[in-house]
Amino acid sequence: EEINNMDKVRFTEIGIAQVPYEGDIVFRFKSAYDLPTNVYVETAKLAVKRMTGYTVYEMSIPWSELFWEGYKPDPDKQYHFSVMANDNDGNGRRGWIEYCSGIGTHKDVTLFGTMKLLRAE
Repeated sequence: EEINNMDKVRFTEIGIAQVPYEGDIVFRFKSAYDLPTNVYVETAKLAVKRMTGYTVYEMSIPWSELFWEGYKPDPDKQYHFSVMANDNDGNGRRGWIEYCSGIGTHKDVTLFGTMKLLRAE
């Protein structure tokens, strides 16, 4: 599916982290749907679990924090999507790994992958 020129610069960017003295946080840097930006997403839930040798992130974000109030997900639509895990403990980035692309080197929604949602029965 081709992305029109206006949508190439419109995307929602959410960051999650475990921050010393603040805890587990979810932060919206950018919104494609005119939601407040550079704000904590208070309605999101995040749990960061550190175990020997690995870290597990469990998160839920209401659709209204990604799109707009009352948004209904469309299982027939393809959504553009990318995820990046950044290795940065506050002293600069040591590296990252991405699922799909379009975030790590530079932000480019045309490099995002697509996903379809499954309808819960």
